[in-house]
Amino acid sequence: MRDGSIQLHIIAQEAPPRNLEYGVSRSLYTGSWEGELDFLHGNIFGGGENLGLSVRRGAKDSEPSIRLKFQDDNFGLDGGYRVELFNDYVAADTTEATDSAFIDIDHSSKNKINSKRGNGNVTDLPYDDESLVSRKGALIRFRDPKFMPFFQRSSVSTSIERTSARTGKHEEIGSVTLEIGPYRRSLPHQARTNLVTSYTIGTRLNDGEINTWHRDILPYSSALATSRQIIPLKIYENDERENRQVLLAFQHSLMTSTSHLPRHEANAAGIAARVRGYQLSSNGPIGKFITGTAEIRVPVNLPFQKDFQDANVVVFGDWMYGERRLSTLNPANAIVRKASIGVGLRKTVQGLPLKYDICLTEDRKVGGFFSLGLDFDV
Repeated sequence: MRDGSIQLHIIAQEAPPRNLEYGVSRSLYTGSWEGELDFLHGNIFGGGENLGLSVRRGAKDSEPSIRLKFQDDNFGLDGGYRVELFNDYVAADTTEATDSAFIDIDHSSKNKINSKRGNGNVTDLPYDDESLVSRKGALIRFRDPKFMPFFQRSSVSTSIERTSARTGKHEEIGSVTLEIGPYRRSLPHQARTNLVTSYTIGTRLNDGEINTWHRDILPYSSALATSRQIIPLKIYENDERENRQVLLAFQHSLMTSTSHLPRHEANAAGIAARVRGYQLSSNGPIGKFITGTAEIRVPVNLPFQKDFQDANVVVFGDWMYGERRLSTLNPANAIVRKASIGVGLRKTVQGLPLKYDICLTEDRKVGGFFSLGLDFDV
């Protein structure tokens, strides 16, 4: 410029707001591996609103699980809101009451079921003993809402859904869930802990053979609390493992519910109460449980990898005590107790967190188990 000033022009272009990702996940309700495809538009209306579509399907699933999600951080609320429409495949064939090899049904109920099967008619079974297929509905979640100033780091959600069984029966469910946490706290010697809780109340409307009106409405509630602690035992200095630590990690979960907890939620609780060394579906539908995990994580250097070392050897112990929830269950077999110890290897390969464990279970069975995912952190 003639006056000696310099003009600076910045030409900015928004990055493409559309993302398409794929991966592998494990179903919350069936415990089976699923292929997953996710599409996200991060600025659908120009104000930072997100619109997403996810499709998941397992190799043995008869139909896919589909979710359509819309999220906005501006709704007159501190944390914004999210709306979801979902169609989830929830059939857990290995945990069904009429087929299970690990859930014992009393002889009278078993004979009744077999008799109905022989006649080609299973429509008289209680809905809780039906083989569920899917759940469809809608959910809206508010994060850190202003109408709940007493709870920080919280969210509240409400949902309406309809579950379907293979025999054609249906059930309507409405629920409200409050999630609080995680609340994190630092402890002496660089240790840390956190706590997260959730509470749900809801009502089931069953269209089975229940003829009296007051039994058609089945209220239920559930609560879940999980605490985690990580304690550094040794810090490596001035070697290849600098800033990597030997860690002692603990996790404990406590879940309880009333008798009318929906079947697919009881299946999910059984999967959540997994003890390493046992099949994911071996617990069956669970209404109450307490679990514990203790791990020692030791960083190791692999000789064939020079640049970035992130491998860990893990020595662990798991235990679980639970109570199955099933209307035809023999009370003598309602209690579940499991425990295991083992050693595992953790390593990230091409961005995938790989985990391999060798376990010895309480009933003296040894097995190797492969899985994906990061170890819990605080």
